[in-house]
Amino acid sequence: MTTKRISLAAIALTSVLISAGASAHVSGGVLVSNSNGKAVLDGAGACIKVTDGSYDDKCHPKPKAKPAPAPQPAPVPEVQKIMLSSDTLFDTDSDVIKKNGKTALKELVVHIKLLSDAKINIVGHADDRGSDSYNQALSERRATSVKNYLVNRGVDASSMTTSGKGESFPIEPNTTKAGRQKNRRVEISITGIKK
Repeated sequence: MTTKRISLAAIALTSVLISAGASAHVSGGVLVSNSNGKAVLDGAGACIKVTDGSYDDKCHPKPKAKPAPAPQPAPVPEVQKIMLSSDTLFDTDSDVIKKNGKTALKELVVHIKLLSDAKINIVGHADDRGSDSYNQALSERRATSVKNYLVNRGVDASSMTTSGKGESFPIEPNTTKAGRQKNRRVEISITGIKK
């Protein structure tokens, strides 16, 4: 008898609530709401659903998590190519760095120290006066002198490579004094990411 009364009371309550429009459809049942349209909660604070007697905590579906922000693109390494005249760095037929050359290289060191993961390639060149083998050796010694200077100023030796091209890659004809001067040079390529 008691079971029949509870069942009849539940059916009556459901009928009244549905006919009064005081409910909302939620997956898994119908939420019971009061006359203000707010969900009716049980003693545990969960929403009451009619039809199957289950309830949904906090009355509403859980909000979806915000998607993770897109990863920042990797920094693009900066590439610079610096050409220093051999006349700025060295006297003719010498691999000893001159005072003006040291000033230019000091400025270069400041720039290099502003980069992370710096890779430095130093290439020496010569004009065509002298034998091929002599010019090759001279261009290599000049590149090594520049590297040694940079190392003494705190640049990591393992970040640098050196080579000499001798007279193989002139940028001007070697037929004039001005052309030969431009061909006696050191080219420094620097790749790195600004800190």
